[in-house]
Amino acid sequence: MAFINEYISDEDREKYNIDDLYIRENPRLIRKGLSDNHKLNWTIDRERDSYLMKVRVGREELSNRSTWILNLQGQEIKIKIDRADGGSLTYSDLPYIVIWNLVDIELVNVTDITNKKVIEVLKEALIEYGDNGVNVYVDNAVVKFNF
Repeated sequence: MAFINEYISDEDREKYNIDDLYIRENPRLIRKGLSDNHKLNWTIDRERDSYLMKVRVGREELSNRSTWILNLQGQEIKIKIDRADGGSLTYSDLPYIVIWNLVDIELVNVTDITNKKVIEVLKEALIEYGDNGVNVYVDNAVVKFNF
């Protein structure tokens, strides 16, 4: 099995403590929490018990920056990436191209996982994520990396 894009089921939200994770990464939600109808999504590889989930999107001058959690078999890695210049600007582009820059990898309390392994799995998951994961706007996006 490989990575797939999907909405996170209630069972998986509970199993992986997704609501707590999302709220932790979005402090503005601490008081009010997530609404019951807030549909979260991820790119998951169930065989490897690993997932990639976007948890925050930048604002203003950092609007192209996003923060993700890559969970590799129970170990959480926080990753910051930017949409790079040179990618498609309109969904009518054929092929539609997404280019990523790596900003930061946080390997806090992570054991037996190297940066090289993180980057390898991250690229694999982002290729499947394509343009916008389960909320895809364009099929068959070409995903490239500047890292």
